[in-house]
Amino acid sequence: MTLSMVKEIKSFKDRFHNDSDSVNVDLQRPINSIYFGGGTPSLAKIGTLVEIVQTIKNCYPNFNENQCEITLEVNPDQLQQGEEKFITLLKDFKRFVGVNRLSLGIQSLNDTDLQFLGRTHSSEQSVKSLHLSQTLFDRVSFDLIYARHSKQTVDQWREELTKALKLVNQAQGGHMSLYQLTIEQGTNFHKRINNLQMKSKNIIPPNDDLSTDLYEETQRVTSDLGFPQYEVSSFASSPHHQSRHNLNYWRGGDYIGIGPGACSRITLPSNPNSFTTKFQGRNILHPKDWMDKLKVSPLSLDPLESKDLSTQEIIQELLLMGLRTLEGVNLDTFNYFSNNQPISTFVNQKYLDQFLHDQLLTIENNNLKPTPKSLILIDQILNKLLIR
Repeated sequence: MTLSMVKEIKSFKDRFHNDSDSVNVDLQRPINSIYFGGGTPSLAKIGTLVEIVQTIKNCYPNFNENQCEITLEVNPDQLQQGEEKFITLLKDFKRFVGVNRLSLGIQSLNDTDLQFLGRTHSSEQSVKSLHLSQTLFDRVSFDLIYARHSKQTVDQWREELTKALKLVNQAQGGHMSLYQLTIEQGTNFHKRINNLQMKSKNIIPPNDDLSTDLYEETQRVTSDLGFPQYEVSSFASSPHHQSRHNLNYWRGGDYIGIGPGACSRITLPSNPNSFTTKFQGRNILHPKDWMDKLKVSPLSLDPLESKDLSTQEIIQELLLMGLRTLEGVNLDTFNYFSNNQPISTFVNQKYLDQFLHDQLLTIENNNLKPTPKSLILIDQILNKLLIR
């Protein structure tokens, strides 16, 4: 696995960031973040992550570890190995890999709901893992899931969320990701929920009214306790604690995905006779197939899901991602990727005018952005706004 990942990093660099290409300026761009996520990367051998970071350093000479956000996802159930081992593990990732930000998969502070979600840790372990993480890292994020089922009340969620926020070191601050539960068809969780529903008919997802009430309560509680919302599901005590990695996605930045099923977006060098475009890449999903492909090919790209994006596709993605955030879409970035075509080329102008008039969208500081009251409606807004 390690050798495959190292090869993939080098191959992406050789294909897209070749310093012999005088047109390509990507080697001058700083690498702002590295994110070890998906599954449980904290179970990986320290040496694997060290090798990955070292390969990035070798491929990109301008890489500055001191200025790069390096995030590691950690599950609280790793405390089951003992507090001392947990602390040693985090210290090793910090010292040898350069990890400077943790993301804890807490998901709930309710033990019954943790079992419902298929988690193996307890709420007690969640609290302990958070406290220990905050003693070792300046930047710690954790996630909670709400709208888990129809029996979750607004009062219960307010109490749980308030407790979670008060666990954060008030002097240090922090970050939270707060998601409504989604059950994707074909996943193991979807199959498990179906089996539970066959045995007991009381597992019912919340209706739209309850989901809306829970979302609005989320906004109220986080605001009152000093964690303002900066994206649909993201809340931070200060800009310092916002996720730079996710901000790059939402701002239309480039990223390289390494490993099975990972996705990439890479701006391609343009010339005077062509529009600026992006490459969309997705690696082969199954780990064995991914490694087998890398034995005979520089990259493991899935040919059905890897292509150069059209200008329409780039702009659609830019709006879909950027309008999830309160800072919105920078119009200079829009003009760059639209090749200075007017916004009416890509959106329904009638709805854009209406949303601006109704103060659901606004243009401020050269950004097209949602207003705080419209974030809950952003999916409906985008469905009407975008030309498909």
